[in-house]
Amino acid sequence: MRDRNDSASTRTPNLAFEHAEVEPNSNGGRRPCGSDADNPWREYELAKQLCDTVQCIILLLDNAGRILLVNPYFEKLTGWQLDEVRDRNWFDTFIPGRDRAQVAALFRRALEGSRTRANVNAILTKDGQERDIEWYDAPLKSLQGELAGLLCIGKDITGQRGTEAALQRSQEHHRAVLNAAADAIITMDEDGTIRDCNNATYEMFGYEQGELIGQPVRALMPRPYCDEHDDYVQRYLNTRQPKIIGVGRELVAQRKDSSTFPILLTVSEIDQLNMFAGIVRDISTTKELQRQILEIAAQEDRRIGLELHDNTQQQLTGLALLAQSLAETLAEGHAPQAQMATRLAKGIQEAAGDVHRLARGLVPVEVDASGLRYALDILANRTSQSTGITCQFHCPDELAVADNFVATHLFRIGQEAVNNAVKHSGADRIEVSLERADGNIHLEVLDNGTGITEKRMEGAGMGLRIMQYRAGLIGATLQVEPALGQGTRVRCIIPRQKAAGDDS
Repeated sequence: MRDRNDSASTRTPNLAFEHAEVEPNSNGGRRPCGSDADNPWREYELAKQLCDTVQCIILLLDNAGRILLVNPYFEKLTGWQLDEVRDRNWFDTFIPGRDRAQVAALFRRALEGSRTRANVNAILTKDGQERDIEWYDAPLKSLQGELAGLLCIGKDITGQRGTEAALQRSQEHHRAVLNAAADAIITMDEDGTIRDCNNATYEMFGYEQGELIGQPVRALMPRPYCDEHDDYVQRYLNTRQPKIIGVGRELVAQRKDSSTFPILLTVSEIDQLNMFAGIVRDISTTKELQRQILEIAAQEDRRIGLELHDNTQQQLTGLALLAQSLAETLAEGHAPQAQMATRLAKGIQEAAGDVHRLARGLVPVEVDASGLRYALDILANRTSQSTGITCQFHCPDELAVADNFVATHLFRIGQEAVNNAVKHSGADRIEVSLERADGNIHLEVLDNGTGITEKRMEGAGMGLRIMQYRAGLIGATLQVEPALGQGTRVRCIIPRQKAAGDDS
């Protein structure tokens, strides 16, 4: 290595373009001589013009890392002139101390033949500011074929790096906000493939970090929701009519271990990205509180119903017998009060009947496991008797629902579905069935009436909303849809463990 105090003329390597023979040109300048000297755009002049006009750094270093040449763009960017920096050590002058060792190592490897491509490091300007430069280099050889130095081309990406840093900070901010949310937030494409989700999603559904990316979102839903999901998305894309998309809805979700839990799901379309975002809220606690409140109310209803049945009704029945006996006695004696006593006995009997029906309404399902079958059978018979519509109940096996709370709400759902069919469908036949399928219990009410329309389903009335609410309370799924051929089908599906009283 030459001494740092040698003059630039003695240290400049014997590069071919620096020692070419030149002659005056028409503008008074100099240009290389040769067989094509009459061509105004000779190799030397073209290289010089490129160096002078290109909007990137051109830097020539010798084997020791000393500056031999810089172009005007470098001078403008850094504030240094070539005469000020020629012969200076590049690393000591322009590289911040924190990066100096790393950049010097890259320089040494480049001299050994390992070319630098898109490495980024900072350089210092004359006023002490830093600029981020993306570097590309190539070794240069002398006329004798010896390694003479390194040609470095640099692109100023300071603004780009600032934008990228701001974007990264913004992404980190949004990620922090998403991860701080208690609700699960899931983004998916039009095919229903999960593209991203926050930490709450993994915690809520029991998956490891990253395990859900690329999976179909229907994996988070039990049947029948997983089977219907793709239809919902495609239906919305085709019609832009929301059913779940853009509308909040209570559903049942499924964890990795196949256990289920109630959720409130809201899905929205992300404009111009062909993606959807779903917000999932676990409402298990809310549903459990509602269940407890309603169970307390149901227990009180049962207490009142039993009191009416076992006490009030019995007393009225006894009074009715006494009144009837009095009426008969008066009639035998031709007493004028006989007719009044007869009316009194009849009124007491009617009151006893009203109390009996009131008690039955408060306790529609008996506490034993077979009570639901019995109550639905009575419902069908009374509907046929009171309306003239054929209403039949089918239960092919000895199906039992041990949880009285669940059984009561299933009965109420069936009762509401039958009443709706009677009032709105124009049907002359209603079939109520209770059966086991796919390991679950299915309660179905099918009529042969006019059938429910999409408009009626979207603008659900009070009865349909109450049925949906009751289904949510007992962890069931409710489907209301036009029946095949004619009529309306209402189906309530409840997991078997729920029907058995298992809250897991």
